[in-house]
Amino acid sequence: MADDTARFPAEWEGDVARSRARTMCATATAGLESGEWTAADLRARIAAEERRLTPLQRTALWMAVVADAHLTALCEGAPR
Repeated sequence: MADDTARFPAEWEGDVARSRARTMCATATAGLESGEWTAADLRARIAAEERRLTPLQRTALWMAVVADAHLTALCEGAPR
């Protein structure tokens, strides 16, 4: 049987990254839809989140934000 323990940290980090990215997108979508957030608020929150993330987690965050068509549309229509 192969030793899969070497893969665990990367898988765990990826899982954490995707979870944080989903949470950020959901929170941002709710904030923009309600008018409580502006596009600048989202940029500021992403910047704050980036400082706490590893490179892999930052990549996952940006992939999730950019891939979310609804969030992108909200940002384009949100006050700056």
